[in-house]
Amino acid sequence: MSNKDLDPMQQLVDVDWDTPELQELLRKTAHLHIDKRDLVNKRTVLLKQGWHTSAAPRPAIWVDTGRAEEQRVLLTQYSLEPGDPVMLEIRRPNRTEFVDAEVLSCRKGQRIGDDGIWVLIVREIKSRPTLATSR
Repeated sequence: MSNKDLDPMQQLVDVDWDTPELQELLRKTAHLHIDKRDLVNKRTVLLKQGWHTSAAPRPAIWVDTGRAEEQRVLLTQYSLEPGDPVMLEIRRPNRTEFVDAEVLSCRKGQRIGDDGIWVLIVREIKSRPTLATSR
């Protein structure tokens, strides 16, 4: 085997990008994208509907997208309404963190294998709104 056989430049092919067949194939695949879902960290959390600890906790998966934590992506087997207040209970090795949040959006999962999965976007609330009291 010669060095010429190992040269990748010898195997290049000229491509006419304007051929109708290639253009049709490119149009058919234009909507496809790489699914990076398995490359992110997922953490089991408990979600309580409302901002009080007496609500029954329900399991959820927090998808750590690596973006700012003011908005979080959660996967659940139940839907919630936009505007619903929620509390996330995130258990860490040394402590438990409680995060008050509000549901921004909720939609059914659309990917293969998402049967029964809901995708929630929640926004962290730094301080709970106070209710006005009448005197």
